[in-house]
Amino acid sequence: MITLIIVIFGTSFAVFRITLKQEDENELTSACLKLEYTDENPISIKNAIPIVDEEGKKLVPYQFTLRNMCKTNVTYQVNLEVLDTTTFEDLSYIKLELNDKEPILLTENELVEKTIDNAKVSYSLKRGYLEQDESKTYTLRLWMDSNTPTSEKYMEKSLKSKVTITGESYPKEIDKTPPIASFTTTETEEGILVDASNSTDNDSGIMTYYYSKDNKTWYKSEDARFLLRNGDEVTYGLGVDVVEQLANLRVNDVYVKVEDKFENMSEVVGKSIRLGGIIYDKTTDNNIRYIGANPNNYVTFNNELWRIIGSFNNIVDGEGNSATRLKIIRNQSIGNLQWNNNSSTNWAASSLKTHLNQTYYNSLTEESKKMISNCLWKIGATSNFKQIPIGLYNNERGTTTYNGNPATWVGNIALIYPSDYGLATNGTGSLGGRNNCMNRVMYDWSNNWGNCPNGSWLNINKSLFLTPHSTSWILLNDGYIRIIEPTISFPVKPTLYLNENIKITSGTGTSTDPFILGL
Repeated sequence: MITLIIVIFGTSFAVFRITLKQEDENELTSACLKLEYTDENPISIKNAIPIVDEEGKKLVPYQFTLRNMCKTNVTYQVNLEVLDTTTFEDLSYIKLELNDKEPILLTENELVEKTIDNAKVSYSLKRGYLEQDESKTYTLRLWMDSNTPTSEKYMEKSLKSKVTITGESYPKEIDKTPPIASFTTTETEEGILVDASNSTDNDSGIMTYYYSKDNKTWYKSEDARFLLRNGDEVTYGLGVDVVEQLANLRVNDVYVKVEDKFENMSEVVGKSIRLGGIIYDKTTDNNIRYIGANPNNYVTFNNELWRIIGSFNNIVDGEGNSATRLKIIRNQSIGNLQWNNNSSTNWAASSLKTHLNQTYYNSLTEESKKMISNCLWKIGATSNFKQIPIGLYNNERGTTTYNGNPATWVGNIALIYPSDYGLATNGTGSLGGRNNCMNRVMYDWSNNWGNCPNGSWLNINKSLFLTPHSTSWILLNDGYIRIIEPTISFPVKPTLYLNENIKITSGTGTSTDPFILGL
């Protein structure tokens, strides 16, 4: 009986079973990916010659339009593929302009994978995105750069290329928020190293960085770090113009903008910088000075290494002619000497003045002597050197004297002023800023204000100054300005003005490639 019941129960469970069927179909359909490509005016330039960018921009462009034919968003990449029938070997002399943007060299674009079998190389010109039924039109111009060498190597050669488009579907919504550009700069001997890696984008990420020195000519890069170089060619001029001319050849302004993957462009951000350490000093004469801890102001004079302090206005020579003149200082001391061999603070009668303008002057080469301007030096004295740099500058050129000492002296060689030391600082340091140093009395330029003396290349330890104190002489000691007896010996670096017609004929101003002077 027990066995029979189990069988019955097992059989009864088997009939409780149901089958259900889906009424609708499962469907998986791939997205549409179709770009319409229309073009006109293929480039055909016969007998091309190197031309400047202004002429290249006037050429009839090749024009093409892309249109998204599907409901899905797409990403695309515009390439220029150089065909293997090209005989123009050096592509770095091919210039192009896309959509009236600033012209760049073909080889400045990114190398990408080829899509044409008979192409030898492919460059990516542009990346972008298209929404449903959206279209974009591009214009392309090509020409030989004006810097193409005049050599048979580049004559009767041809460039043959085709524009190709690669596309992919993009499932997300296209971002239309522009990125934000931000950058820092670092001074190098070659120029300014710009770091834009702090630039931000809300979604897609930054694709392209643009750098400029004038907000007109832009350098395109995929790299967030870029070196904006100094001018490659220097045309030197007369001494009255040369420092300002050198300042203009330096990178004084930097501009950056960034673009994300959706072609959203940031606003341009820029800043002024001080490369090479050249600045107007904002004194009453508004001289141009080299500033900073080690600017590129080295110059060869008397077959020795000297340095240019700056270009000084209203410097009168012994005949009363006022002119702008270069002021230079010897890089190395000529030895320890007394400012005076007695207690007198009269520079015009001091033993050091005599040594510099007789013994030392006579040791110079004849060519060097011809370059020196016999000038009127202001030697106003001070009883208060607890002043800001421009205050000292005015005091040095004042009429206050002591013990009947003269306020001026005419001669060839002297020393730097305390204001030369002060106005040469760029205020490098954690307490930051030239402006802070310009508004700080120079008596306090040490201790907590070490950034002021450390930012001046004229911070010459144990250096004697030209300006006398009422009873003693002023000495630079460990960044401080202090007074000292005239009879104590200290290192001396001769300082002088050059004739107004002196030229700089070559050099870059570094210690290994100093400027070369010429008559």
